[in-house]
Amino acid sequence: MRCITINSIPLKKINEKSRYTNVKRRSYMEIINFTKMQGTGNDFIVIEDLEEKYNDLGVLAKKLCDRHYGIGADGILVVRKSTIADIRMIIMNADGSYASMCGNGIRCFAKYIFEKKYILGENIKIETGDGVKLASISVCDGRSEEHTSEL
Repeated sequence: MRCITINSIPLKKINEKSRYTNVKRRSYMEIINFTKMQGTGNDFIVIEDLEEKYNDLGVLAKKLCDRHYGIGADGILVVRKSTIADIRMIIMNADGSYASMCGNGIRCFAKYIFEKKYILGENIKIETGDGVKLASISVCDGRSEEHTSEL
């Protein structure tokens, strides 16, 4: 499992001509911090959204997962707070559709949560669209080595 971390989409001004008028309009991109992870051939973009500021995750997933104009991935994993588990994982596919569960995704998610120290134990209860799942992490020298979860 590989992890590329501390990436961000830069805040920059884009000047473009409107197709309806000759007036230039300015649009701004927001900074989105993300981590790109890969597990057994599937790659994911992990985004923290603890304040739940991203409302339309389907549109966000389509834009970010585009392999030509975005970051490129099979889907996004969104980190949110949970009231019934340690943490909540929302999975959006690259086409913008919702997925209730993904085996490779939950393994990447568990590694991310452990390494960011959201959960200090080696067993993590993760709320998914398919219920609460238990993920276990094998730790060696303070780093996560192996990740398993119930499906």
